[in-house]
Amino acid sequence: MRQNLQDFVLLDRLSGLGEVDPRPMFGGFGLFLEGRFFGLVVGGQAYFKTWPESLPRYEEHGMQPFQPSPTTRLKTYYQVPPEITRDPRSLCEWARESWQGFH
Repeated sequence: MRQNLQDFVLLDRLSGLGEVDPRPMFGGFGLFLEGRFFGLVVGGQAYFKTWPESLPRYEEHGMQPFQPSPTTRLKTYYQVPPEITRDPRSLCEWARESWQGFH
């Protein structure tokens, strides 16, 4: 899969989060902050690591886990709602929540 322009737009919208390190993964980018893998940007979609406290918010928006192939699902990485990805501030808030779950 070739990275598309929307992948780079999403990376730019995450700039308010700090020094996000995008690494090639699944035809898009794995997102790392301070060495912690907290999300993905693939095919113009953002997927963030969920925790028991945050998962209901993703499910309330009808979001699904990342599925890189028909037989594989990353059950704790859920698609970020489109309305959130369009707003850099909201996107960074959701990303920060995902990243902070590691603490």
